[in-house]
Amino acid sequence: HQDSLFLDALQTNVFDDYKDNAEDQDSTSSTRLLTTFIAEVSSGSECLEFQIEHCRSSEVDLVGLQVWRGALLLSDFILAQPQHFKNRHVIELAAGTGLTSIVAAKWARHVLCTDVDRGEILDLIRSNVKLNGCDNVCKIEEINFFETSWRVQLQREIDTAEVVLVADVVYNPEITAQFFNSLQFILDRNPIVEVFLAIEQRCQMNEQGELISPNFDHFCALLSGLAAKNGQSTILKELPCDFPRFFNSYERVKRLHLWHIARL
Repeated sequence: HQDSLFLDALQTNVFDDYKDNAEDQDSTSSTRLLTTFIAEVSSGSECLEFQIEHCRSSEVDLVGLQVWRGALLLSDFILAQPQHFKNRHVIELAAGTGLTSIVAAKWARHVLCTDVDRGEILDLIRSNVKLNGCDNVCKIEEINFFETSWRVQLQREIDTAEVVLVADVVYNPEITAQFFNSLQFILDRNPIVEVFLAIEQRCQMNEQGELISPNFDHFCALLSGLAAKNGQSTILKELPCDFPRFFNSYERVKRLHLWHIARL
Protein backbone atom coordinates (compact mmCIF):
# COMPACT_ATOMS: atom_id res chain seq x y z
CA HIS A 1 0.00 0.00 0.00
CA GLN A 2 1.26 3.43 -0.92
CA ASP A 3 0.07 4.90 2.38
CA SER A 4 2.49 2.62 4.26
CA LEU A 5 5.17 5.12 3.25
CA PHE A 6 3.30 7.97 4.93
CA LEU A 7 4.61 7.55 8.47
CA ASP A 8 8.17 7.30 7.22
CA ALA A 9 7.79 10.62 5.42
CA LEU A 10 5.94 12.53 8.14
CA GLN A 11 7.92 14.85 10.39
CA THR A 12 6.23 16.25 13.50
CA ASN A 13 8.83 18.60 14.98
CA VAL A 14 6.84 21.76 14.29
CA PHE A 15 4.16 20.65 16.75
CA ASP A 16 6.50 20.42 19.75
CA ASP A 17 4.52 22.11 22.50
CA TYR A 18 5.03 25.86 22.90
CA LYS A 19 7.60 26.22 20.12
CA ASP A 20 6.85 29.48 18.38
CA ASN A 21 9.68 29.30 15.88
CA ALA A 22 10.10 26.71 13.16
CA GLU A 23 13.02 24.33 13.22
CA ASP A 24 15.46 24.62 10.34
CA GLN A 25 13.97 22.75 7.41
CA ASP A 26 16.02 20.65 5.04
CA SER A 27 15.88 21.27 1.30
CA THR A 28 13.16 18.65 0.73
CA SER A 29 10.86 19.60 3.64
CA SER A 30 8.42 21.63 1.54
CA THR A 31 8.32 19.19 -1.37
CA ARG A 32 4.79 17.99 -2.07
CA LEU A 33 4.06 14.29 -1.90
CA LEU A 34 1.05 12.50 -3.37
CA THR A 35 -0.12 9.75 -1.01
CA THR A 36 -2.98 7.34 -1.58
CA PHE A 37 -4.59 6.84 1.83
CA ILE A 38 -6.37 3.49 1.84
CA ALA A 39 -9.25 2.81 4.22
CA GLU A 40 -10.03 -0.88 4.61
CA VAL A 41 -13.73 -0.57 5.38
CA SER A 42 -14.58 -4.26 5.63
CA SER A 43 -12.90 -7.53 6.47
CA GLY A 44 -13.12 -8.46 2.81
CA SER A 45 -11.55 -6.67 -0.11
CA GLU A 46 -13.61 -3.46 0.03
CA CYS A 47 -11.40 -0.37 0.27
CA LEU A 48 -11.81 3.35 -0.13
CA GLU A 49 -8.92 5.30 -1.60
CA PHE A 50 -8.22 8.98 -1.01
CA GLN A 51 -5.43 10.70 -2.91
CA ILE A 52 -3.95 13.53 -0.87
CA GLU A 53 -1.19 15.90 -1.87
CA HIS A 54 0.71 17.15 1.17
CA CYS A 55 4.12 18.23 2.43
CA ARG A 56 6.53 16.08 4.39
CA SER A 57 7.06 18.91 6.86
CA SER A 58 6.38 22.62 7.03
CA GLU A 59 7.05 25.87 8.80
CA VAL A 60 4.95 26.50 11.90
CA ASP A 61 2.60 28.98 10.21
CA LEU A 62 1.93 26.52 7.36
CA VAL A 63 1.27 23.33 9.33
CA GLY A 64 -1.91 22.85 7.30
CA LEU A 65 0.25 21.58 4.44
CA GLN A 66 0.81 18.35 6.37
CA VAL A 67 -1.48 15.46 7.32
CA TRP A 68 -1.75 14.95 11.08
CA ARG A 69 -2.95 12.06 13.20
CA GLY A 70 -5.94 14.03 14.44
CA ALA A 71 -7.26 14.27 10.87
CA LEU A 72 -6.82 10.53 10.38
CA LEU A 73 -8.54 9.79 13.71
CA LEU A 74 -11.49 12.00 12.77
CA SER A 75 -11.61 10.40 9.31
CA ASP A 76 -11.73 6.98 10.97
CA PHE A 77 -14.61 8.18 13.14
CA ILE A 78 -16.54 9.33 10.06
CA LEU A 79 -16.05 5.91 8.47
CA ALA A 80 -17.10 4.18 11.69
CA GLN A 81 -20.14 6.40 12.31
CA PRO A 82 -21.38 7.56 8.88
CA GLN A 83 -24.92 8.10 10.21
CA HIS A 84 -23.71 11.33 11.86
CA PHE A 85 -22.83 12.74 8.44
CA LYS A 86 -25.19 11.16 5.91
CA ASN A 87 -27.09 13.83 3.92
CA ARG A 88 -25.95 16.54 6.34
CA HIS A 89 -24.37 19.97 5.92
CA VAL A 90 -20.81 19.79 7.27
CA ILE A 91 -18.20 22.49 7.92
CA GLU A 92 -14.56 21.71 8.69
CA LEU A 93 -12.49 24.36 10.43
CA ALA A 94 -8.72 24.58 9.80
CA ALA A 95 -8.96 21.71 7.32
CA GLY A 96 -5.31 21.68 6.26
CA THR A 97 -4.99 19.28 3.34
CA GLY A 98 -8.75 18.68 3.31
CA LEU A 99 -8.56 14.93 4.04
CA THR A 100 -11.30 14.88 6.67
CA SER A 101 -13.64 16.97 4.53
CA ILE A 102 -13.04 14.69 1.56
CA VAL A 103 -13.87 11.63 3.66
CA ALA A 104 -17.02 13.35 4.97
CA ALA A 105 -18.04 14.19 1.39
CA LYS A 106 -18.63 10.47 0.80
CA TRP A 107 -21.86 10.81 2.82
CA ALA A 108 -22.59 14.49 3.43
CA ARG A 109 -25.04 16.53 1.38
CA HIS A 110 -22.69 19.52 1.41
CA VAL A 111 -19.21 20.12 2.88
CA LEU A 112 -17.59 23.51 3.42
CA CYS A 113 -13.84 23.02 3.83
CA THR A 114 -12.15 26.03 5.43
CA ASP A 115 -8.73 27.25 6.44
CA VAL A 116 -6.71 30.45 6.55
CA ASP A 117 -5.66 31.91 3.21
CA ARG A 118 -1.92 31.69 3.78
CA GLY A 119 0.77 30.28 1.52
CA GLU A 120 -0.52 27.39 -0.57
CA ILE A 121 -3.04 26.01 1.92
CA LEU A 122 -6.29 26.84 0.10
CA ASP A 123 -4.80 25.94 -3.28
CA LEU A 124 -3.75 22.58 -1.83
CA ILE A 125 -7.28 21.93 -0.57
CA ARG A 126 -8.76 22.83 -3.97
CA SER A 127 -6.32 20.48 -5.66
CA ASN A 128 -7.12 17.59 -3.30
CA VAL A 129 -10.89 18.11 -3.58
CA LYS A 130 -10.65 18.03 -7.37
CA LEU A 131 -8.25 15.08 -7.28
CA ASN A 132 -10.82 13.04 -5.34
CA GLY A 133 -13.74 14.06 -7.55
CA CYS A 134 -15.86 15.59 -4.78
CA ASP A 135 -15.88 19.22 -5.94
CA ASN A 136 -19.63 18.94 -6.55
CA VAL A 137 -20.14 18.37 -2.80
CA CYS A 138 -17.12 20.02 -1.19
CA LYS A 139 -16.60 23.79 -1.42
CA ILE A 140 -13.64 25.80 -0.13
CA GLU A 141 -13.76 29.04 1.83
CA GLU A 142 -11.35 31.05 3.98
CA ILE A 143 -11.86 31.31 7.72
CA ASN A 144 -9.41 33.38 9.72
CA PHE A 145 -9.87 32.97 13.47
CA PHE A 146 -8.33 36.41 14.04
CA GLU A 147 -10.93 38.27 11.99
CA THR A 148 -13.86 39.78 13.85
CA SER A 149 -16.28 39.55 10.92
CA TRP A 150 -16.75 36.93 8.24
CA ARG A 151 -18.22 37.22 4.76
CA VAL A 152 -21.99 37.10 4.44
CA GLN A 153 -21.86 33.88 2.39
CA LEU A 154 -19.74 32.22 5.08
CA GLN A 155 -22.17 33.29 7.79
CA ARG A 156 -25.03 31.79 5.77
CA GLU A 157 -23.12 28.51 5.59
CA ILE A 158 -22.67 28.60 9.37
CA ASP A 159 -26.36 29.29 9.93
CA THR A 160 -27.40 26.17 7.98
CA ALA A 161 -24.61 23.80 9.07
CA GLU A 162 -25.47 20.69 11.04
CA VAL A 163 -21.97 19.35 11.85
CA VAL A 164 -18.63 21.07 12.51
CA LEU A 165 -15.39 19.07 12.23
CA VAL A 166 -12.08 20.14 13.77
CA ALA A 167 -8.80 18.20 13.83
CA ASP A 168 -5.45 19.20 15.37
CA VAL A 169 -5.90 22.97 15.43
CA VAL A 170 -3.70 23.50 18.50
CA TYR A 171 -0.04 24.40 18.35
CA ASN A 172 -0.03 27.97 19.68
CA PRO A 173 -1.91 29.34 22.73
CA GLU A 174 -3.05 32.53 21.00
CA ILE A 175 -4.43 30.64 18.00
CA THR A 176 -6.19 28.26 20.41
CA ALA A 177 -7.91 31.18 22.14
CA GLN A 178 -8.99 32.71 18.83
CA PHE A 179 -10.24 29.33 17.63
CA PHE A 180 -12.52 29.00 20.65
CA ASN A 181 -13.78 32.55 20.10
CA SER A 182 -14.68 31.52 16.54
CA LEU A 183 -16.31 28.30 17.71
CA GLN A 184 -18.40 30.25 20.23
CA PHE A 185 -19.46 32.59 17.42
CA ILE A 186 -20.66 29.56 15.44
CA LEU A 187 -22.53 28.12 18.43
CA ASP A 188 -24.17 31.49 19.09
CA ARG A 189 -25.40 31.74 15.49
CA ASN A 190 -26.45 28.13 15.11
CA PRO A 191 -28.08 26.47 18.13
CA ILE A 192 -28.52 23.06 16.47
CA VAL A 193 -24.99 22.44 15.19
CA GLU A 194 -22.93 19.62 16.71
CA VAL A 195 -19.14 19.60 16.85
CA PHE A 196 -16.55 16.81 16.67
CA LEU A 197 -13.06 17.81 17.85
CA ALA A 198 -10.00 15.57 17.43
CA ILE A 199 -6.63 16.49 18.90
CA GLU A 200 -3.36 14.87 19.81
CA GLN A 201 -1.86 15.69 23.18
CA ARG A 202 1.75 16.63 22.45
CA CYS A 203 4.23 16.58 25.29
CA GLN A 204 7.59 18.08 26.12
CA MET A 205 9.97 17.60 29.02
CA ASN A 206 10.46 20.41 31.53
CA GLU A 207 13.66 21.23 33.42
CA GLN A 208 12.72 18.76 36.14
CA GLY A 209 12.49 15.92 33.59
CA GLU A 210 8.70 15.76 33.78
CA LEU A 211 6.48 15.35 30.75
CA ILE A 212 4.14 18.32 30.36
CA SER A 213 1.70 19.42 27.68
CA PRO A 214 0.89 23.11 28.23
CA ASN A 215 -0.81 23.64 24.87
CA PHE A 216 -3.10 20.67 25.44
CA ASP A 217 -3.85 21.81 28.99
CA HIS A 218 -4.68 25.28 27.63
CA PHE A 219 -6.97 23.69 25.03
CA CYS A 220 -8.78 21.60 27.66
CA ALA A 221 -9.26 24.63 29.93
CA LEU A 222 -10.81 26.64 27.09
CA LEU A 223 -12.95 23.68 26.02
CA SER A 224 -14.30 23.33 29.56
CA GLY A 225 -14.85 27.09 29.68
CA LEU A 226 -16.85 26.96 26.46
CA ALA A 227 -19.07 24.20 27.87
CA ALA A 228 -19.59 26.14 31.11
CA LYS A 229 -20.43 29.35 29.25
CA ASN A 230 -23.12 27.61 27.24
CA GLY A 231 -24.67 26.09 30.34
CA GLN A 232 -26.83 23.03 30.77
CA SER A 233 -28.13 23.30 27.22
CA THR A 234 -24.73 22.11 25.95
CA ILE A 235 -23.32 18.61 26.37
CA LEU A 236 -19.55 18.12 26.17
CA LYS A 237 -18.43 14.51 26.07
CA GLU A 238 -15.09 12.87 25.35
CA LEU A 239 -15.69 9.92 23.08
CA PRO A 240 -13.77 6.64 23.32
CA CYS A 241 -11.29 6.09 20.51
CA ASP A 242 -11.94 2.36 20.33
CA PHE A 243 -13.75 2.47 16.98
CA PRO A 244 -12.09 0.59 14.10
CA ARG A 245 -8.89 1.93 12.59
CA PHE A 246 -9.60 1.89 8.86
CA PHE A 247 -6.49 3.87 7.89
CA ASN A 248 -3.34 1.89 8.60
CA SER A 249 -1.12 4.86 7.81
CA TYR A 250 -1.02 6.19 11.38
CA GLU A 251 -0.61 4.89 14.90
CA ARG A 252 -3.67 5.21 17.18
CA VAL A 253 -1.63 6.53 20.11
CA LYS A 254 -3.20 6.96 23.56
CA ARG A 255 -2.65 10.72 23.40
CA LEU A 256 -5.28 11.08 20.67
CA HIS A 257 -8.57 12.52 21.95
CA LEU A 258 -12.01 13.05 20.45
CA TRP A 259 -14.78 15.26 21.87
CA HIS A 260 -18.41 15.77 20.92
CA ILE A 261 -20.27 19.03 21.61
CA ALA A 262 -24.05 19.01 21.18
CA ARG A 263 -27.03 21.09 22.21
CA LEU A 264 -30.06 19.62 23.98
